[in-house]
Amino acid sequence: MAVERTTQMKYDEERFSVNTAWMKKGGEHIEVVIDPDAALAYKHSKGAHPDIKECLKAERVFFDAKRGLHASEEHLQKFFGTTDPLVIAKLLLLEGTIQLTAEHRAKIREAKHNQILTHIRTYAIDPKTGLSHPEARLRLAFDEAKIKIDDAKSVEEQIPVIVRQLQPILPIRLETVTLQIHLPAPYGQKLYSDLQRHGQIKKADWMQDGGLLCHLELPAGLQSDLMEELGKKTHGAADIKRAEEHRV
Repeated sequence: MAVERTTQMKYDEERFSVNTAWMKKGGEHIEVVIDPDAALAYKHSKGAHPDIKECLKAERVFFDAKRGLHASEEHLQKFFGTTDPLVIAKLLLLEGTIQLTAEHRAKIREAKHNQILTHIRTYAIDPKTGLSHPEARLRLAFDEAKIKIDDAKSVEEQIPVIVRQLQPILPIRLETVTLQIHLPAPYGQKLYSDLQRHGQIKKADWMQDGGLLCHLELPAGLQSDLMEELGKKTHGAADIKRAEEHRV
């Protein structure tokens, strides 16, 4: 196998632990060294963004990047019909396999763990009480249920599975709710943006005295926080009732 040993490699300090995009061509392993976050975004967007150059640690094509074995132009021309590393990198990213280091896979799992926990905390209630679960209790339930995050699956795919795993340990249901809120003058105008920040205002009627009567749809797990906040800011003058609930 004709190869050239690369003498100048720009991989930060990941000389022997690199993220790659690769495929087999002509019986040979062909790869490029990637920036994992940019490369995953590029693959998920089907090449729409970011720029291909942002996805690469170096504009070089390898037989074995860890060993610094650079694929020869002769082989690249034979396998791809070009020696342009950017053209080849696009093909590897879109049609090949992205291989991440164990460290980066752990980073992805941790980020997805936090996203999933936040989503469940936002939408979950105890169906027996209608109240949200404290984050500390949810974290404990995650540990008790031995929740495993799959770095290869999206957050959206994993949430229903994880909720089912939590249910034997913690009474839980994901919902949105619609609250009927009456804010007497002058709180309606003052707190309108606060309502928008918590959810979607479905209906708003302004009273002749400047008060506000509205229907606000929001994640069920946020309703307790909103009620407490409005109670404090209106000194107990806010009138809040549950109008509807919807499972998600």
